[in-house]
This record gives sequence, structure tokens and C-alpha cells, in this order.
Amino acid sequence: MIEEEFANNLTMNLTGSLGEVVSTLPPELAAPVATLIMILQAVGVLFFVYIIFLIVNSVLAIRRNLFAKKTWKKIQEIEKKLDKVLKINKKEKKKK
Repeated sequence: MIEEEFANNLTMNLTGSLGEVVSTLPPELAAPVATLIMILQAVGVLFFVYIIFLIVNSVLAIRRNLFAKKTWKKIQEIEKKLDKVLKINKKEKKKK
């Protein structure tokens, strides 16, 4: 709770301070700085979206790997059963 308040206050102070700095600059310098700030905000949003994408992709990869492991185990079981059936068939053919 205290950490959230600190983070919110820090963000507000930085935003307020940045706004004050931009407003005290002459108009010739304020426009490029405002553009730079807008670009940095867009990059921040894209970074946040990319982090979310990585988290979702990781979760899906884990699920995919678990499914592959289950499938591999079932394939191994089926192969063992087939080997038993083939051995029985070979024994029957030898008796004939």
C-alpha cells in the first residue's frame, strides 16, 4: 500500500516536474521536447505490450510442451502393447 502511494507520488512528481520544465522552455525548444516525450510514451506502451506478449507466449509454450509429453508417453505405451502383440503373433506362426 505504501509502495503504491510512493510510486504514484513519484510518477505525479516526475510528470509535473517534466511539464514544468517543458512549459518554461522557449517555444522553439518546447515543441521538439514534447514530441520526444510523446515518442517515449509510445515506446513505453509498446514495451509493456511486448512484455505481456512474452508472458502469454511463455504460458502457451509450457502448455504445448506438457501436451507433447503426454502424447509421447501415450505413444510409448502403444508401442509396448504393439510389441507384445507382435511377439504373440510370431510365436503362433512358429507353432503352425
